[in-house]
Amino acid sequence: MSIKVWPFLVSRNRMLDYRTVVAPDFICNAGIAKLLARVAEDNLTERGYAIRRRIEGSDAGDFTIVFRVIYAREKDINPNGGNEVLKDSFGREIDLLEGVVFKEVGEIDVKEVDLDKAHKLLTKSFKDFWGWKEPHSAIPSEAFSLELNTSSRSLKIEDLSPFHVNSKIIGRPRYSPRISLVKILVFTTVALILLWFLLSTFNSGNVISSGLNPKVNSGNVVAYTTFEKKIEFPNQKAQGSLSDLPSQFPNSAIFLSGNLNVKSQKEIEIKGLSSNKKQTISLSGKTLKMKYQPFNRAIAKLLEEQASDGTVTATIIQPDPNGIPPRLCFDWS
Repeated sequence: MSIKVWPFLVSRNRMLDYRTVVAPDFICNAGIAKLLARVAEDNLTERGYAIRRRIEGSDAGDFTIVFRVIYAREKDINPNGGNEVLKDSFGREIDLLEGVVFKEVGEIDVKEVDLDKAHKLLTKSFKDFWGWKEPHSAIPSEAFSLELNTSSRSLKIEDLSPFHVNSKIIGRPRYSPRISLVKILVFTTVALILLWFLLSTFNSGNVISSGLNPKVNSGNVVAYTTFEKKIEFPNQKAQGSLSDLPSQFPNSAIFLSGNLNVKSQKEIEIKGLSSNKKQTISLSGKTLKMKYQPFNRAIAKLLEEQASDGTVTATIIQPDPNGIPPRLCFDWS
């Protein structure tokens, strides 16, 4: 016995954020392909696991999706590629939310081989999507037969609550960050200029350069100057010497880099840094190593680990009095 299922894919590339890349033809024909990017959401799934969700009240009728979340890898866009995880222009790892859609009511026994087959069918479309620089309509997919009652091992399914469609909110993918276009433009511009500064060689304590962002918010501009300040801590608590930086440079974005000795040898875990390769923090023996850590996060970790004895370099982005402070444009902490 077999049923018809349609492969679908939600992902992003180097330039475009998460969106529906491939959708069943009947969903594309109904003009609601963006809905899949809204209802398919979760963290990475382990091998042998999948996520299931029932969608009710859509213009394409009721249907069910079964999908998994895995990393997009080099081999997905290059037949001779390896297992290196693909990343976007900000160094964030890219996920594939891939699976199948079926119209039958009830629980369908989807297996690993079925999702593997869907993955193979989606590879060409993802490879095409990887080259997109501007948004396109979702690529329609055709149905294939999913064989039931086979001897293959069944997936362990996690059920999400059914999604009842509200036509007023279709088209705003839940998986994408809900920030305004102005904030996206401001952050992207500031981040690109900041990255250029961080890759340059700075002279300690001197004004090294300045930048001027495109106009935003009714003609206001983001203008700033970048400094570096080297601070050494011979046999003293580091946080005591750093705590006056915010008062010295009000409204400035401050990043810390360097090595400090710590008393604790426990493993350091800071969530939210895996998406940015440039910002790192780790503990090697009794040495706390950090690179471009936002000031508030770095100071909190120094206090927790009782760090002392070492050297820290503070990179300070100071706003122009007539511009918009970087701190107000994006949460640097």
